[in-house]
Amino acid sequence: MEWTYNKIPNNMEKFIRKSIENNQFELIIDSAIFDLKIIKKTAYLFLDKWYIFLKKDWNNILIQFKLKDEKLNIEDILWDFSNELLNTSLREEITSENQKLREEIISAAINHSLREAMFQDESSSYNQNSSDLSDKNLDEILKEIELELELDKKK
Repeated sequence: MEWTYNKIPNNMEKFIRKSIENNQFELIIDSAIFDLKIIKKTAYLFLDKWYIFLKKDWNNILIQFKLKDEKLNIEDILWDFSNELLNTSLREEITSENQKLREEIISAAINHSLREAMFQDESSSYNQNSSDLSDKNLDEILKEIELELELDKKK
């Protein structure tokens, strides 16, 4: 025996069905609108309230629900699931649209941190060496630089 929610006007397509037996019901979702990944993410949020079974049927995904607690209102569950399905889908779209921007922000933050760390290392070694430099004359400093350049060329 099938049931459709009585608040749906007669001219609307009926895609919510309830099985009277064992307090089970099912929802048919067009997979052209919501893909299986989104449906699974949404279903996961409700695992504490229902047992959930999924089946792909041509262009639709059939979700069967069995209540864990018989006191829950089936109509509320259907509407809650439908709302959460839309919420999950929109969150996923926004996340996908902002992925490149988030990657750029993270990259910029990491690069900024690395530059600061390198600057701090250089300034601390400069401070240590500044007292050494004041004791050396200009000729000695130039000789050291030339030696370092020659060593770099040999590598």
